[in-house]
Amino acid sequence: MNGNQCIGIVGCGNMGFALADRLFLCGFTVVMGSRCPDKRTGTQFEVVSIVECIRRSPIIFVAIHPEHYIESLASHLEHEPLLFNGKILIDLSNQTGKKLHLNDSSNAERLQTAIPNAFVVKAFNNISSFAMQSRTAGESRNVFVASDHVTAKDKVITLAHEMNFSSFDVGSLRAARHLENDTRSLFSEWHIPIIVTLIVLSIWLLYTLCMEFVSTQTTSWNQLFLNIAKKTLCFIDAILREQCQEIEKTLQQEQQQKKINVLTRLNSYDDKGTLAILMKIDNAINDLSISTSSNDMLSETENADDDMISEKEWYRKAIHGVGIHDKLTDWIRDKTEAHLLTIEDPHFKLLDLTKPDSEETAIEYELKKKMKNSLHYLHRQIPHKTYIHLRTNSEYGLITIYARYTILNMLKVWCNDDHPSLFPLSKFGDGTFIVTLLRLMDYHHTCTRTHADENINRMKLLTMSILKVELKELLKFMIHEQMTVEILNRKAPLFYQLQKHLIEESIHFLAEPSLIYMNNYDDETIDEQMLIKQTNLDFLLKIVNLFLELLIDVEMKKYDIDLIIQLLFPALFIKVLFDLFLLVPSHRSKIFILHLFTTLIQRSENFKLHNNIQHFILQLFIELITNKTCLDDLALKSFRNAVMDLAFALFERQKELILTLNECPSDSRNLSIILDVINVLTNKTNQSQWSELLLKPLDIVLGEKSSLTKEIVDQAHVHFDKIADEQLMKFMNSNINLDWNPLPHESLNQFIETLPAASVPDMSKYESFTCLCDIPSIYIQTRAKLFYLFNIFISKLLQMIDLTLSPGTSTLTDRIRAARNYILFTTKYHLFHDALNKTANSSGSSEEDVKFDTVKASLGEHPEDTMFYQAYKQLYPNASRTFRRTKDEQAWSATFIGMFSTDRGGPYRDSITRICADLCSTRLSLFILCPNGRTNSGSNRDRWIPNVFPPNRPIPDEYKNQYRFVGQLMGMAIRTKNLLDIRFPILLWKQLVQEIITIEDIEAIDIQSFTIINEMEENIKQVKILNKYEESDANNDCDYLFSSIMSELTFDVISSAGQTYELIPGGFHIPITATNFEDYCIRYRQYRINEFHRQIEFIRQGLYNIVPSAYLSLFTAQELEEAVCGKGYIDIEMLKRHTDYHDDSESSPYIERFWIVLSQMFSEEQKKLFLIFVWGRSTLPNRDEEFSTNFTITRLDSSGNVDETLPKSHTCYFTLDLPPYSTKEIMYERLNYAITYCSSIDTDGTMN
Repeated sequence: MNGNQCIGIVGCGNMGFALADRLFLCGFTVVMGSRCPDKRTGTQFEVVSIVECIRRSPIIFVAIHPEHYIESLASHLEHEPLLFNGKILIDLSNQTGKKLHLNDSSNAERLQTAIPNAFVVKAFNNISSFAMQSRTAGESRNVFVASDHVTAKDKVITLAHEMNFSSFDVGSLRAARHLENDTRSLFSEWHIPIIVTLIVLSIWLLYTLCMEFVSTQTTSWNQLFLNIAKKTLCFIDAILREQCQEIEKTLQQEQQQKKINVLTRLNSYDDKGTLAILMKIDNAINDLSISTSSNDMLSETENADDDMISEKEWYRKAIHGVGIHDKLTDWIRDKTEAHLLTIEDPHFKLLDLTKPDSEETAIEYELKKKMKNSLHYLHRQIPHKTYIHLRTNSEYGLITIYARYTILNMLKVWCNDDHPSLFPLSKFGDGTFIVTLLRLMDYHHTCTRTHADENINRMKLLTMSILKVELKELLKFMIHEQMTVEILNRKAPLFYQLQKHLIEESIHFLAEPSLIYMNNYDDETIDEQMLIKQTNLDFLLKIVNLFLELLIDVEMKKYDIDLIIQLLFPALFIKVLFDLFLLVPSHRSKIFILHLFTTLIQRSENFKLHNNIQHFILQLFIELITNKTCLDDLALKSFRNAVMDLAFALFERQKELILTLNECPSDSRNLSIILDVINVLTNKTNQSQWSELLLKPLDIVLGEKSSLTKEIVDQAHVHFDKIADEQLMKFMNSNINLDWNPLPHESLNQFIETLPAASVPDMSKYESFTCLCDIPSIYIQTRAKLFYLFNIFISKLLQMIDLTLSPGTSTLTDRIRAARNYILFTTKYHLFHDALNKTANSSGSSEEDVKFDTVKASLGEHPEDTMFYQAYKQLYPNASRTFRRTKDEQAWSATFIGMFSTDRGGPYRDSITRICADLCSTRLSLFILCPNGRTNSGSNRDRWIPNVFPPNRPIPDEYKNQYRFVGQLMGMAIRTKNLLDIRFPILLWKQLVQEIITIEDIEAIDIQSFTIINEMEENIKQVKILNKYEESDANNDCDYLFSSIMSELTFDVISSAGQTYELIPGGFHIPITATNFEDYCIRYRQYRINEFHRQIEFIRQGLYNIVPSAYLSLFTAQELEEAVCGKGYIDIEMLKRHTDYHDDSESSPYIERFWIVLSQMFSEEQKKLFLIFVWGRSTLPNRDEEFSTNFTITRLDSSGNVDETLPKSHTCYFTLDLPPYSTKEIMYERLNYAITYCSSIDTDGTMN
C-alpha cells in the first residue's frame, strides 16, 4: 500500500486522534472529519467536514458512536448518492448495551445496510486508544478483520500490517457479532479476577509481615519493610529467571522438533545425499527416531482445522505438514500487494512514462528525485560538528563499499588466473564470510546506494563470473568422480557456500514460515549487524536466479545439460522450492518458482518433477481454468498464466497426460492442439507431424466435401517453407475483408471454397506471389484451409493468454507470438481495434494549438530550429493524452507563423509531413543514414537507423524523451490514420513488436558488418580440416594465422556510426588470439544485434504510451510498419476508386490523360509529392474503408491559353483544380512544376 495514501477518520475523539497519530507515524496522510471542523483548530491534523473527508479518502475509519451512523454518515446519501462508491469503511465500534444474540445484527452489519454501496470492514475494535498510540504497550497487538468484500478485507489486513499490528481474517461480516460481543464481555468480567487478586495479595502481604516481625523481632518499621521488599524482589527474580529458562528451553525444543519434521519430509526426496553434503545434522537430531516425528506429524493431521476438511484432497495433501492453514481460495490470492478495488484489464493498459524507465529501477528514480530536491542544500544549515560527524560516517561507508568491491574483484582474479601463484582463497575468510559479503553488497545495490546512475549490479556480475569458472571445473570431475564435500570445497568454494546457504535458510523458512513475511530490506532502521543475523527470502531467491542464469548461459551450452541440472538443482532443491512455493505470500515469488520449473522441463528431456508436485500443479491448473471466480479475477491472470506455462510444458512432454484429466475443459485441449500446430509451422527442419485433432472440426466449418485428410495435409506441407507461407498469408489477407469476423465467417468459407483446386499450378491466380506460382493449386487450397482452421481455434483462445508479458516471461505467450505470421489480420485487427476504442481520449476535447515557424525551420542550422523539435517542445508534455484520438481526428491544430492559413486539415497534415522529413535527415541527431546508404552498397540504402551512443554510458534524458516522442507520433498515426512518411529498417519494427532481431537484419543495413569475422571463422575451419588430414598442430597454425593477419586487432568494435568502442573493459589493450577469438565473435555479434536496443526501447515506450501493447505484439514487423507508414507505395487504382469528378466523368479526355500521367509517367517520389500537393500528406490510407474523404477533381477553366495555366489545390478538402491540358506531355510538365515548386501553404487554399 502506498505510504502517502490519504486515510480518513470520521470522529475527533480520543480514538480518532490516537488513530491519526499512529497513521501519521506510519507515513500516511491523515484527514479527520468532524461535524464541527471550525472548532478543531488546535490540532496538527487537517480537520474538515465529514463529507469532504469521505470524498478525499479511499479508506475511512469510523470512530463515532453507532447511534450516530445514520445522522453523521448515511444522511449524506440523499444529496450525494455516489459519495460512498468504492469507499472502505472500517467500523471500530463495540456493543455497549445488552449482549447480541445469534440472530441480532452487529453495528457493522447495520452500517453496511445503511450504506450499501460502501465496503464495510470490521476491524481494530479490540485495540484501545492507549495501545494505538503506544508502540510498547502491553496490550493486544492482534487485529481481527471481518468483511463480505474480499479485496477490501485484504487492503485492511495490509494496512494493519503497515501499522505494526498482526491481523487475522475471521471471515464474513457476520463474524462482527462475535467480535463486538467478545470485547464487551471481556471488559465486563474484569472485576471478578481483580477482586480475587487483591484479596490474595492482601493475605500474602499480611502473612509476610507477621513472619518477618516474628523472625527478626525488629522494632524499626522502615527496616521491616525494606527486608520484606528485598526478599520479595529476590523471590520474584528467581521465579522470572526460572520461567525464562523454561520458556527458552521449550522454544529450543519446539524449533528442533520443527526442524526434524522438515528434514523428515525432505528425506524421501534426497536420493543423492545432498543433505549430508550441505548440512551439518546435529547429533541430537540424528538420535531422534524418525518414527516419532512421523507420529507427531500424523497427530497434527488428525487435529487439523475443521475448515480444512472441506478442502479438496489434492490441496490438503500438498499443504500437510508445511504450516499452511489457509483455504484454497485464500491461498491462491496474492497476500502482499494491496490490489485496487477495480483492476483494469492489462490488455487495455497504456505505458505510464512518468514511472521509471527500463534503464533505471524504482530506487534510482526516487534517488534522482531526492537529489533534484536537495540540489540547493547548504551544509551551513547544520552545526559544523554534526556536519563533520556525518561526513566522516559517509566516508567510512564509501571505504567499506569499495573495499567489498575490491575483495570481489580479487576473488574473480583468483578464479581466472593460475591458482598456485596466488595466495589461498581461505585468506579471504570462511564460506560464511563470503556469503555475508555478497549479501551486504546486494543490500547496498538494492537499498542504500547513493549514486542514481549506479545501475550495474557488480555483485551479480562478479559472482556469475566466479560461478562459471567453478561450475566448469565441477563438470569435469562429475564425469569420473562422485561429488564430495572435499571436492566442492576445493574446486568450487563459492558455489558450495551458496548452495549450503540456500538449503540452510530454506529449512529455517520451512520450520518457521512466519520468517517469510519478514523482509528486512524494507526496514529503513535496520543496521548491517541485524541484516546479517536475519533471514531474507529475496536474497535466497536471487541465489536461485543466479543458478538459473548459469543454466541458460550461452557459455554452458557445450556441456551436458543433465549434469548441470544435477549440480545446480538436485531433487532436494526442487522439493524445497516447491514447499517455498506453497508458503510464499506473493505471486511474484510463486511465478518465479513456476518459471524455474518450466525452464528445467524445457531444457532437459530427462528432468522430471516428483509425482506429488506434478499432481498438485495439474490440479491447480484445472482449478484456475474451471473456477469462474478465478477466471474472472484479473489479479490472478499472471499467476494463472505461469501455472498454464508449467502445465503445458508437462503436456508437451507427455502427450497423453492432458487426456487423463477428465475435468480439463475443451479450450485447454484446443490450446494444446494449437501449440502442436505452431511447432509444425515454426519447425525449420520441416519434419513435424500434424495433429489429426486439428482436422476434425473442418467438416463442421466447411462441410464434408471440404474435409481434409492427414495424408493430403502432409503432402501439401512438403511444398511450403517460411517464405511460401508468408506469401500465402499475404494473399489471404489482401482478399479477406476486415469485417469478416468473428470466425468462422460465411464469406470467408466461400472465399476458401472458390480457390483453384487443380493438381497443377495456377500462375494467373497467384502471379504476384512468385513462390506460389510453382505449387499445385490443390495444395495451396489445402494450406489455406489449414490456416483458416488454425485461426478459428486461435481466435477463441487468445483471451486465455496474457499478451502483456515481456518476451521470455511466459512460454505460452512466446509460442503464440511466434505464430504471428500465421494469424489472419482480421483476427488481430478486431482485437486491437477494440483496445484502441476503449483507450481513446477524444471526448470532445479541443486539440492543442501548435505554432510552427516554417521560415526558421527552413533556414535554421540547429536541431532546435526543426519542425520536429518545435512540435516536440510544445506537444510532448501532454502527448499521452492529446495523441489518443480516434480515426480522422486531429491531434493538434497547426498555425504557421507569418502565413494566413486556417487549419481545416491541410496545415495539420503538412506539419506531419515536414516532421517526418526532419526525422529522416541530417538536421537531427536522432537518426543517421544506415552504413549501406553511406557507402552506396547493398540494399535498404534509403533506411535511417537510430544514432549510436556509447554502450557503457546512459543516453541523455533529452534524447530519451525525443525518441519517446517519435514513438508517440507512431501511436498517433495508428489511431488517427494520418500516416508517417518515415523510412526505418525492419529491425526497428521488429523490436517494437518484440520479435527477435537476427544477424540477417543487421546485414540488411550494413552488408560489411560481419565480413571479417565470417572470413576468419571460415579460414580457421579450413586450417583445422587440413591439419586433420596432415596430422599437424592446428593451434600453432591458427596462432600464425592470427599473428599474420589480425595482429593489430583488439577487443573493440566499430559502431554503425563509425565510433570505436570496447567490447569488454580494457578491450583496447587485449589482442585477438586463436584462444579468445570465439569469445570475441560472440561479443561482437551481441554488440551488433543490441547496438540500437536502448534507442528503440524508448521509441517502444512512447508507442505503448499511446496504444495498448498486448494485441499489437501479435502484429508482424511489416504489419506494424504498414499501420504507421502505409504501404510504401502509392496505390493509384485504390485512389481511382475514391475519386469524385465535378461536372466531368472518368471518361473525359483530360481526366484519362491525368491518370496516365499519374500512374505511368510519375515516379514513386513524384506521386508522393503530388499527394502532398493535393492533401498535405505523402501516403494513402492502407485500405478502402479507411478513406474518410474522397479525392475530388474539378475542371479549372482559363480565359487565356489553358496550357499555360498551373493547377490549384485545396489540401483541407483533398481537391485538385485541374486545367484541361491538351496533351499528356503538357499535363506532366505543369503538374510536375506545381508539385515541385509550389509546396508552401498560404491561406490553406492556394499553393504558391
